[in-house]
Amino acid sequence: MSKILLIARNEYRTNVIKRSFLLTLLSLPLFLTFSIGIGVITDVLSTSKTPVGYVDEAGVIEVKHDYHSVLGDDAIEIRAFKSSTEARTALDLGEIQGYYVLATDYRTSGEVTLTFDKEVSQNARSDFYDFLQFHLMQSYPEPVVERVILGTQATVTTPYSGRSYPDGGPPFSVTLPLIISAGFVFLLMMSAGYAMGAVAGERESRTMEVLITSVSPGTLVRGKMLGIIGISLTLLVCWGLIGFGAFLVGRELLDLRWLKDAQVDWGGLVTVMLIALPNYISAIALMVMIGSTVAELQEGQALSGFFILIFFLPIYALTAIGDHPQGAFSVGLSMIPFTSLMTIGIRNLFMVIPLGQLLISFIVQGIVAGAAVWLAGRAFRLGMLRYGQRIRLRELLPRRIFSPEERVA
Repeated sequence: MSKILLIARNEYRTNVIKRSFLLTLLSLPLFLTFSIGIGVITDVLSTSKTPVGYVDEAGVIEVKHDYHSVLGDDAIEIRAFKSSTEARTALDLGEIQGYYVLATDYRTSGEVTLTFDKEVSQNARSDFYDFLQFHLMQSYPEPVVERVILGTQATVTTPYSGRSYPDGGPPFSVTLPLIISAGFVFLLMMSAGYAMGAVAGERESRTMEVLITSVSPGTLVRGKMLGIIGISLTLLVCWGLIGFGAFLVGRELLDLRWLKDAQVDWGGLVTVMLIALPNYISAIALMVMIGSTVAELQEGQALSGFFILIFFLPIYALTAIGDHPQGAFSVGLSMIPFTSLMTIGIRNLFMVIPLGQLLISFIVQGIVAGAAVWLAGRAFRLGMLRYGQRIRLRELLPRRIFSPEERVA
């Protein structure tokens, strides 16, 4: 046991002190920051607090009440002008974004003209539309006016499990398991290089011959895998802390509504974690197996890209899974190794996955993980002294599964 820990510690320290580890650590936060930042910048650019003006040639707007009582304090200032000339002057001076002119026959034609030099922001257009509605409905009771301006508040309910989404979108608690699933897939992408390099690099440089004089192949593989798991846990903990910090910033400083009443769907979270664990072990073991069988590290990196691609297949089938989360196709992807993690994360958005399906999936993933670890150990033993030679997959399987002719050959 001491040798396993010694190998694991060496593997951990060797990789963590590298500059590439810091880049790996920052890659996910930077990617998410960039993606979210683009959305925030786009939203900021499409929003402006500069007032907007109007000219009421039809005489339909009588300012008797404060429209902020219904539109809210965030509504922009809407200024009245006596004539288009006066409004044009204010626009030239940069006092307003633009101005609306209600035609004389507005009550029958509904004609409104918008004049601007630069595109009027979307929030200004929306606020003016609500402002106009507010004054056209002054003869109605205030609750009726408020109901019309606030619009429809739809609640979407899935037909499979009765999940209800206020305002038509899934809340943070239901989305979190899918976020965790995607995070684990990203973690596997980052860990794949460490897992393959743990054996391929030493096999290619022939330091493996020195190592096996001190420890057994099984001890060496277990130690290296334990070190890789330690590296992955370090990444996971750091990403979790960064994510929690981003959550607090979004909820407290940016006042994001989506995060205001955020709760944790512990059932969905535990489900994803149970499926993620054997998937992670399987992927790491397969990376070790590939690193042990290829002749060069570059060749192994090309093969690992193919395995990582399989994890993302459910994303391409998102529409099919969303339309029929309880269908045979969706259930089948939930059972298949490597596609199960993302599929279950997606299905969790639409339904509570039956316990029986989860148990079957977990058992299947566990069996595959055990087989992958066994194959990794066997590949390591066969390939540790075969410098510059590939190992075929059939060489890893027990000889008795082949026919007598194949065994003789």
